[in-house]
Amino acid sequence: LGIKLTEKTKKGNLATTTQLLERLKSDIERKLK
Repeated sequence: LGIKLTEKTKKGNLATTTQLLERLKSDIERKLK
């Protein structure tokens, strides 16, 4: 159970990080235009 929970958390953190990076990227692209 502990291992499954950790894996789930890692995937959740990865998804959150990806979303943040996408948001940053679009912000930068907007400023460059």
